Amino acid sequence: MKILNVLAVLAGMCVACCPAHAAEPGEIIINEVYFNARGGSTNHVEAVELLVVADKVNLNGIQISDRDFWGAATEDQCTLQDLGQGFLNEVPSGTLVVIYNGFGADEIDSSNYVLRFWAKSSLFCNVSPTGNATQLGDHGDNLHLLQAGKQLDFVKFRASDRPGQGLGDPGNLGWEKGSNGYIDVGPYRENVGFRFLGDTAELNNYPAAWQVYSETYLKDNNLGKPNGGRNTAWIKSLRGSPNKKDKKK
Repeated sequence: MKILNVLAVLAGMCVACCPAHAAEPGEIIINEVYFNARGGSTNHVEAVELLVVADKVNLNGIQISDRDFWGAATEDQCTLQDLGQGFLNEVPSGTLVVIYNGFGADEIDSSNYVLRFWAKSSLFCNVSPTGNATQLGDHGDNLHLLQAGKQLDFVKFRASDRPGQGLGDPGNLGWEKGSNGYIDVGPYRENVGFRFLGDTAELNNYPAAWQVYSETYLKDNNLGKPNGGRNTAWIKSLRGSPNKKDKKK
């Protein structure tokens, strides 16, 4: 009996330390980026919104980074961990995860399909070594989405009046035109962000599937909400998947 008890404990430890369903490319994607933080107030900071496509995916260890090359941790990054509380273990499909590069109160209950993390004050977002989740250049920059050293997603943007395409490299991911492809956000500081309008993870790789916007950033901005049109219909269908546990209506 003692041997059986020890084996049971070891099995439980293995389940706790090994993600049951770590993300694969296409199972969580970048859905919106707010890169031009005019004003810099608490509710007015750079932010990245992720969309969970696969159901019950484990988001512990999910990392965003504005490094140039995906395998070189040379710039800012935020790595999410739920510190054993379990709210990242099986995140339902259709959940929007917003990571702000600022101070605020986290929202960690995904029953409404939204998680929010304020990187500079969150216990659940490790921003070592720089202290910032992102510092996106208004002339152009890029974002990598990673987990345990695996590439998951990539986006790249640049202002139309910036010469060259910058250093951002998608690595092995299928970003259109590779390191030369980018979302054109117009002249420097004309626009403030861009959002995905597609309804499949594959379309996420094409700059034409993204909408650039210049709207004023307010507390009730679009972050944490579907992006309209086909993107909204897709997210609604993900949330209505019959394969997942019933969520609070």
